[in-house]
Amino acid sequence: MPEKSQPTGPTLAPDRIRDYTGGVISRSRAYELLRVGKLEAVRLGRRTGFLRQSIDDYVQSLPRIERSNTPEGG
Repeated sequence: MPEKSQPTGPTLAPDRIRDYTGGVISRSRAYELLRVGKLEAVRLGRRTGFLRQSIDDYVQSLPRIERSNTPEGG
């Protein structure tokens, strides 16, 4: 089975966000983040395109887990 190609361009379709973020943001979570102003999107006809840069910025803004805070005890 061929691998899915990595999306290119400045926007992502809502159904590609989970793959792009490695599961960090689901499709429904992306729409929630859009609603509260954490992500940006554009309308492309009837389609919504989430701006890749806003997704990258949001993921980078998430708190980092320090090794001592992991359930394994580090």
